[in-house]
Amino acid sequence: MTILLTKTRTFKKRISALLALSAGLCFSAHSALADASMPKAKGEDKYPTYPSIDYTKVKDPAAVRRGEYVAKIGDCIACHTAQGGGKPFAGNFFLDTPFGKIYTHNLTSDKETGIGNWSLAVFKKTMRDGVGPDGFAFPAFPYLYFNRMTDQDLSDIFAYLNALPKVHNKRNKNTLFWPISWRFTQLGWRAMFFYLQEKGPYVNDPSKSEQWNRGSYIVNGPGHCSMCHTQSYYLLSTKYAIGAPMNKYFLGGGMVDGGHAPDITSRLMKHHPINKIVDVFMHDELLGGGKVAQEAMLEVNHDSLSHLKRSDLEAIATYLKTVKSTARPAPKMGSDAGKTIYETYCTGCHTTGAGGAPKLGSKTAWDPLIKNGLKTLYQNAIHGIGGMPAKGTCSSCTDKQIQDAVDYIVNQAKSSTGSATSKDTTLKKLTLADGKKIYQNYCSVCHNPDTHYPGAPIIGDHSAWKPLVHKGMVQLFLSVTHGHGGMAPRGGCTSCNDADLVAATKYMVHESTTQGNYTLW
Repeated sequence: MTILLTKTRTFKKRISALLALSAGLCFSAHSALADASMPKAKGEDKYPTYPSIDYTKVKDPAAVRRGEYVAKIGDCIACHTAQGGGKPFAGNFFLDTPFGKIYTHNLTSDKETGIGNWSLAVFKKTMRDGVGPDGFAFPAFPYLYFNRMTDQDLSDIFAYLNALPKVHNKRNKNTLFWPISWRFTQLGWRAMFFYLQEKGPYVNDPSKSEQWNRGSYIVNGPGHCSMCHTQSYYLLSTKYAIGAPMNKYFLGGGMVDGGHAPDITSRLMKHHPINKIVDVFMHDELLGGGKVAQEAMLEVNHDSLSHLKRSDLEAIATYLKTVKSTARPAPKMGSDAGKTIYETYCTGCHTTGAGGAPKLGSKTAWDPLIKNGLKTLYQNAIHGIGGMPAKGTCSSCTDKQIQDAVDYIVNQAKSSTGSATSKDTTLKKLTLADGKKIYQNYCSVCHNPDTHYPGAPIIGDHSAWKPLVHKGMVQLFLSVTHGHGGMAPRGGCTSCNDADLVAATKYMVHESTTQGNYTLW
């Protein structure tokens, strides 16, 4: 390829453009995986359910049971169960990219629409090399990590999938435009990010314990934790990630659906005992106290980690406590450095009140803290306090950047007009019906098509809401609470508390999107 690229400048430009398009698709498909972390059906149902299997009718029950366990480690059900209550593992979960939709494969044993005609060799090549009957897989399929899986685990998963109830569910045709639709364009991504990194089946490190090796295998293989917790290479800005991990920042934190996937290296984990790390997986408990708030991790816990043996969870924790990598660079600072740090690292807890964290803009919560003095607030934020880790997990942030974030939070509290935003430190759970009432009473005057205010997205207008939702629910809620464009802070509703605003926001998003379930946010 090197010789060909140097023949003519024109040809080089064409190849570069093709690689850029390929990388762009990698970004959009990988970015859409954030939606795979959301519940799959609209309404109040949370997550898909694992199908029941009659083990008396399978050829090798032991292999099937082992395969089910490995499938749960890999959370396969998340991306292979269609939105809107699809049959588990029957595929047609779609990744909505700027280049069109990509639909996932039916993994049941149906011979016409599933993998019933696949051989074990074909299955292993698809999992390890990302090359299946359709050709090169798009990088949204984590073959970069499945490449490390053992022959035994792959054979067992194959046995499990073939034991699932058959579902005849023809995969929808991808709507990608040419040349993106031409799978051969993925060769550019593979050359840059796969062929130089593939290592083949995991081999134990003899200098480490059996427990450490088990944890390393799960994290780096079927668990593919790095897909969310490692910064990805990107085009132009981090918003355009291309699904290829920057290994020097291994597990140092990444972005998922507009939210922050935290640093899970020894920088954070070494301060916490193994049993507390395991509680994150089993009981949704934040390190230091409180409950996990981000839906992406809740879904992973529900579908995957909570099903694992405690010994495996302890192995994962043991391994993570030893991981060392370069700290991820702090985000580039614009004119408002404090706001940038806050929106990158602090929103997960301080926007929703997760774990009892004082919420942004809450005078009631912040006034007594502010009275202790800025110096105390700075020290608490830099060194950690209660359930808050040091620097809010931003290990690469300087003390000055953390102080800037504190200044931003304090200024938001001081400029708040009342206590309506701060009666509680956690959100009251309201239903879609509650959100609808709040929308009708306060929001419909601007967002209804009959009384539309210029610039306000009309409820039900998918194209208008898509870019707003893409920024993440946290950012959308911030826009509601603090005002945006011509919208007054809190939509002009001085009597609405945060729970009311969240319910109304979720209702409008629910009525204006076709993918994802935002009712549980």
